[in-house]
Amino acid sequence: MDLFMRMFLRSCSLFKQITVEPIAVLLFLSTQLFFVTLQAGTYQVICYQLYRGDNGQNFTVDCKSTSLPISIQNDIQRQMAKWTVIMALSHFVTGMFSSCFLGALGDVYGRKPNILMGLAGILISCAATPVVFEYKFVSLWLLAFMNVVGGCFGFIGLIIMSCYAYLCDRILDKKNISVRMTMFTALTQVAGVLGSLVSGVLLGKISPSRMFIIIECLLTAAFFYSLLFLESLTPVKMRQKVLVEQHRTSISTPLPELRKDDPTTIDTTTHHAAKPPTVGQFLRQQVRGLVKNILITYTKERPNHDRAFLVVTSFILFFHMMADLGLLNSVMGNYVFRHPFNWTDGSQLGYWKAIKGFLTFTGNVGGILVFKKVLKMRDTTVMLISVASTMLELIVIAFSYESWMLYVAIVVGCFSNLVMPVVGSFISQIVHYDEVGKSFTMHGIASSLAFMSSATLFSFVYKATLEFMPGFVFLFGACIMFLCLLIILWMHVIVLKKEVLPAKNNK
Repeated sequence: MDLFMRMFLRSCSLFKQITVEPIAVLLFLSTQLFFVTLQAGTYQVICYQLYRGDNGQNFTVDCKSTSLPISIQNDIQRQMAKWTVIMALSHFVTGMFSSCFLGALGDVYGRKPNILMGLAGILISCAATPVVFEYKFVSLWLLAFMNVVGGCFGFIGLIIMSCYAYLCDRILDKKNISVRMTMFTALTQVAGVLGSLVSGVLLGKISPSRMFIIIECLLTAAFFYSLLFLESLTPVKMRQKVLVEQHRTSISTPLPELRKDDPTTIDTTTHHAAKPPTVGQFLRQQVRGLVKNILITYTKERPNHDRAFLVVTSFILFFHMMADLGLLNSVMGNYVFRHPFNWTDGSQLGYWKAIKGFLTFTGNVGGILVFKKVLKMRDTTVMLISVASTMLELIVIAFSYESWMLYVAIVVGCFSNLVMPVVGSFISQIVHYDEVGKSFTMHGIASSLAFMSSATLFSFVYKATLEFMPGFVFLFGACIMFLCLLIILWMHVIVLKKEVLPAKNNK
């Protein structure tokens, strides 16, 4: 009986540790369905609108055929590339402002509002998609307009970074952050695998418009979970609550002192005496203060090379997201719809993404356990392995001419996603806890910039080299990953010097 009670209490304790994980599962399950279905649905709409007859019926081309002439395939590919850029820009127009403003605002009011607004933004962006995909004569500009509106509330990048920051608020031992973040990322990849697998199974049976109704139901579930179960506390109050839970008594461990300029402190005497500001004044004050705090976070003096590390890691994430978001999602989705692959119905793309997600999950879990726990590798060493894995994956894709080669590429790239949690852990160890949100805000901005710039840059390169060498764009991405390798190698050398010098001084 005592053993049963201990097991029950232990299970309850583990259950209490669950916070943002269900949000991650629902978000990545729905977003993988979203990306695969969006590619398949957009392909059908573009083909229909390009080759429909004068009476509005599509008599000239069978858009579901896997043996269309190369000239027609190239025409559709060019239009797909153009709309990839338009969709990316429509996200960027308002997404940049929301990532900058809302991300840093999490340090003031907590992470929950950001997660809720990000989910609301995705729901708004998806609202018109079933109509466009069901009635193919409706212009794709409607989707672009909904992206602009939804971007005002944030998007996927804001939710992910807010979830990472929420975990940092609740984990007091910095040594455990790397493992917890990696496991969180691995969980998102499991959800992504399921989403891709479901899309592969369902796209051959139901229309893209009905798939988007399923996606909206999943996102709605994530929204209500966040609303009901997440705590809306500032980082300082969250840490106080965690300490109380750990000690099960009043706070006996000294809490980190709040600095005078801490954003969570409010001068109540002046607050009640002053005249309430207007909405415009409030927004201007908040934006000015948040931009100032972000600039201070990234420009203030820090020991050793920590300030430089903080800046260059943002560039590393930016370039890596360019390869991941721009190439392995947007361009890749267009690339496999043409000869010699002809994955036009989207189901094979779903299966490919599912296997890629599974291998990436295996690489994340196995990589963090072997590299960090067994071999005790430094964060910079793991970053090098991750970026090298991404670079090799892109090179294999560039020279693929049969479908099985694309599967070889994802085996080579199984460690590609290790860079995100390791960089998050690396940054959380060099900044103060109330600067984590501001640091991750820059990563949210980087993700928005990466999504826009990669879609624009790589789509332009893809269109320009489509007839010469369709896979050339992936070689171009591999060159960008090589630049990231050089930056991380510089960081790695400095970290080694920092470890060697104290050892020499102690002799």
